[in-house]
Amino acid sequence: MLTVSRPSAIVSAGLLVLAAGRAEATFTKVTTGDIVTTPARYWTASWGDYDDDGYLDLFAGADFGSTRNFLYHNEGDGTFTLVDPAAIPKVPSNQHGSAWADYDNDGHLDLFVTAGNFFTGNGEIHNAIYRNNGDGTFTVTTSGPLYDAGGGFHAPSWADYDEDGLVDLFIAGHGAVNRLYRNAGDGTFPRVTSTPIVQEFGASECRSFVDYDDDGDVDLFVGNADQTHTNFLYRNDGNGKFTPVADSGLSNNEDTWGCSWADYDNDGHADLFLANTGGHPNSLYHNEGDGTFTDVTETAGLLEPAPPNENWVSPAWGDYDNDGFVDLFVTTGNCYPDPTNCVPRTNALYHNEGDGTFTKVTEGPVVNDVVTQCPAATWGDYDRDGFLDLFVAQGAVAPTPQTNLLYHNDGNANAWLNVKLIGTRSNRSAIGARVRVNAFYGGASRWQLRDVSGGDSNNNQQSLDAEFGLADAPIVDTVRIEWPSGRVQQLHDVATRQFLTVTEPGVRPACEDGIDDDGDGLVDMADPGCPLPFASPENPLCDDGIDNDGNGLVDFADPKCQLGWPYWENAPKLSCGLGGEIALLIAPLLFLRRRMRRD
Repeated sequence: MLTVSRPSAIVSAGLLVLAAGRAEATFTKVTTGDIVTTPARYWTASWGDYDDDGYLDLFAGADFGSTRNFLYHNEGDGTFTLVDPAAIPKVPSNQHGSAWADYDNDGHLDLFVTAGNFFTGNGEIHNAIYRNNGDGTFTVTTSGPLYDAGGGFHAPSWADYDEDGLVDLFIAGHGAVNRLYRNAGDGTFPRVTSTPIVQEFGASECRSFVDYDDDGDVDLFVGNADQTHTNFLYRNDGNGKFTPVADSGLSNNEDTWGCSWADYDNDGHADLFLANTGGHPNSLYHNEGDGTFTDVTETAGLLEPAPPNENWVSPAWGDYDNDGFVDLFVTTGNCYPDPTNCVPRTNALYHNEGDGTFTKVTEGPVVNDVVTQCPAATWGDYDRDGFLDLFVAQGAVAPTPQTNLLYHNDGNANAWLNVKLIGTRSNRSAIGARVRVNAFYGGASRWQLRDVSGGDSNNNQQSLDAEFGLADAPIVDTVRIEWPSGRVQQLHDVATRQFLTVTEPGVRPACEDGIDDDGDGLVDMADPGCPLPFASPENPLCDDGIDNDGNGLVDFADPKCQLGWPYWENAPKLSCGLGGEIALLIAPLLFLRRRMRRD
């Protein structure tokens, strides 16, 4: 059982109001099954529903000494089955990082795993991209820039940085410059060398994309784990190019191993937590909403330095008790840099009090299990009961192979909402999307924010679902989805305690320009991915009959929507019979005019 101990000194009206939505949250340690009984030196962990059955599966990557991949299929009954290695054969590597994404937009999650470091006797190691065949098996690519990148690479992150509807790939690593690979849409990933994010030499251990300045495109933070290099923050200029930011308050030298974004105070802006080593304390930076950050570690109650020769490794945010305020878990390591001197250590869990402060949890297996080196942690609701469960990868540089840790969340009476997004104009995985919900709970109307991440922290990736705790809220007043394509979609009066799947209105850019964008030899209506010709408008706000921008108007009533384009979905709403037919007749002419304007 896990309980939260709260300091008696903290008593306020705000806390008394919030108490109504709180309930004790407990965890049970899972002790049976291959997922927690198979020893190895594990480095990475990522949740992803690779077989599209609605249940989160898990990939756990291990070092060069393991000759197989550890992919666990969720059986839907609370148990996992270790997938036959023939279905996903391991490429020789130390597997320091992993991340799921549907890179080819075919409806099935693919997996990328980094090579990690060279160690004595390793031989040749490679990054690996595993394409999901849709039948429970994967095909690995054994050529190209990604495969040939070599060692030294740890943390991968998917993100559509150039907003073309395809996820690209960034890899952080030390001993070399970081790498960026652009998704060409034909299954290949050419290396990008002309952007600052791959031109600065560092000792990068962590990375995470997020739109920190709220301008509609994903920016990038990279943490460096040494005494020489400061951390990097890069602002996306909106044209596929990045600018280094030196005056944000994040360019510090903190020996950073792990980094993770979350809006911990529900003010609508993504804040940043850093897990540090070398005796440096961990850091929490509050996003001021003007492009700058303030160090609030001490006032938030998170000032906790790592002991000498030990390190904090991987942070992971998740509202484990569904009280409407996201909590924080941080893994530890006690075997680096000297694996012969592993001292007993425990991981840390901090409960968000809802007033800008955190209380360290002191009871339960999550915080009292003695561990070795835990380089990855990831939250995900694997049994679909509405409460986040926790997986921790263990082993890494430990002197002997270790078993992983899985903690089942026993839940409480609080409400929740789980949102799965399917991109159409955006990338299929909706990586980079932002989901905001507004609900009345704890005596006040509150907004929450979740970002769909393609990989964060040190070596892991959180669930691709947007998971919200809602305390005593009877209903969600608004669900607002900010898609990577720029479309904004709002749903109102949404029931709590449900798994909600939302598909982005519209179709992919490959369906609107008459070009064989995806290289399958078909275009527009002939392409099976394109349901109707001319179905994609120039302005996403105008084609779905929804008040996307929240101004109380929809479709052609919205001043942002031009009457000069006969949107397929809107034609029947304008007039009956002949009006719609005329719209369809003149659509090809307007399509050609649009192409001429582009050229």
